[in-house]
Amino acid sequence: MNNKALLIIDLQNDYFEKGKFPLHNTEKTLNNIKELTSKFQQQGIHIIHIHIIHVKVVWVIIHLIHSIHVHVNLII
Repeated sequence: MNNKALLIIDLQNDYFEKGKFPLHNTEKTLNNIKELTSKFQQQGIHIIHIHIIHVKVVWVIIHLIHSIHVHVNLII
C-alpha cells in the first residue's frame, strides 16, 4: 500500500498577482508545484488540495467565490 501524498495547502487565486492578498514569488512557487504535481502523478501518488477558509457569514463565500478557487494552472 502506498501511503504517500502531496499536500498542496491554500494555493488560492487571492495569493497571486491580481488577487486581494498577493504574496511574493508566487509564479515561481506555482511552477515548482506544477512540476512536483506532474512527478507525483507519474508515480501514481495521490495529490490533495487543501483550502483553509475562514468565513463568518455565508454570503461572503458567494462574493469571494473566484478568489478562493484553486489556481487554474493546478486543475487536473
